[in-house]
Amino acid sequence: MKTPNLNQSYYDSVGPFSKGLARVKLNGKWGLIDQQGKEVIEPKYDQVESSFHEGFARVIIKGKWGLVDSEGKVVIEPKYDYVGSFSEGFARVRLKGKWGLVNKQGKEQF
Repeated sequence: MKTPNLNQSYYDSVGPFSKGLARVKLNGKWGLIDQQGKEVIEPKYDQVESSFHEGFARVIIKGKWGLVDSEGKVVIEPKYDYVGSFSEGFARVRLKGKWGLVNKQGKEQF
């Protein structure tokens, strides 16, 4: 991941910081940077949340939802029609019209 010079115009859009992170847009894709300008999540998603719930943020790519951790590692592959935020160790997911749960290791319960 790159650490851009924040004195130059690098991103197409930069949102406000919340809990030390800001959403950034580059070439139509979204990611997150920390307060030093380091990319925590590379701008490669169609959408990314700037808030983390139980250590995870939701991302969307090509219409599919997934989850990444605070280091940008994909924890739940973007394959779902919808993913809720984690609460008490589980997130609600929708896949092919069915609702279920997924835990932090990606194990599904439908």
